[in-house]
Formats: sequence, structure tokens, C-alpha cells
Amino acid sequence: MAGLLGDVLLAIVRVVIWRWLSALALSALTWLDTKIPGRRMKIVVGGACGLAAFFLVPIFAGLLGF
Repeated sequence: MAGLLGDVLLAIVRVVIWRWLSALALSALTWLDTKIPGRRMKIVVGGACGLAAFFLVPIFAGLLGF
């Protein structure tokens, strides 16, 4: 019973952390979007953020145990 409760709590914590990180990333990138002038620069910065996410998301997912 304790193992089951621990697994359920761990799953809930994972979901909460994942949603919190998603909301944080969305708010940070929305803020960044207002600070970047020009369409080409937004594309470059968006590509750099996408490339960083390509490498960082699997690392964080592995650390959280997904």
C-alpha cells in the first residue's frame, strides 16, 4: 500500500513539475518575443531556443524519470 501511494504521489509531482516548467517556458518566451525587433531575428532566436530545447528536454525528462 505504501509503495502504491508513493508511486501515485511521485506521478502527481512529476505532472505538477512538468506543467510548471511548461508555463515558465511559455511565459519566458512570450516575454522574449516582445523584446526582439524584426521578423528575421525572431526566427533566429526561435531556432536557437528550439535547438536548445531539443537537447535540454530529454535531459530534464530523464532527470525527472519520464
